[in-house]
Amino acid sequence: MTQGIISIIKNDKVFIKCVSGCDGYNAQKAAKIIRRLDNITLEKVYNICIENDFGCEDCLVVQGENDFIYKADPDFELPELYIKKFNDPAFNPRWEKGTAPYVVKIFI
Repeated sequence: MTQGIISIIKNDKVFIKCVSGCDGYNAQKAAKIIRRLDNITLEKVYNICIENDFGCEDCLVVQGENDFIYKADPDFELPELYIKKFNDPAFNPRWEKGTAPYVVKIFI
């Protein structure tokens, strides 16, 4: 199991949540670069995750409070768990149990 989560937390709330179905073990590698960003956007975070092998286009979802990026399918709609559990930085919405072996929280 290589699922992973990177949650960017701002003012005690999840600002951006990255959910990967593969290569979750690279969460720290991507998070290290994300921490250095001055202006954090969904697109920048998505690109950093892909460039640092945290997920792939087929599995990576980078979600903000009102928007998300999932490039594998332009008609993709976020499953309910992604929306309901967005503010839980450690919850993995890819499945009901909500666990992932690799979870990184970034406080900005």
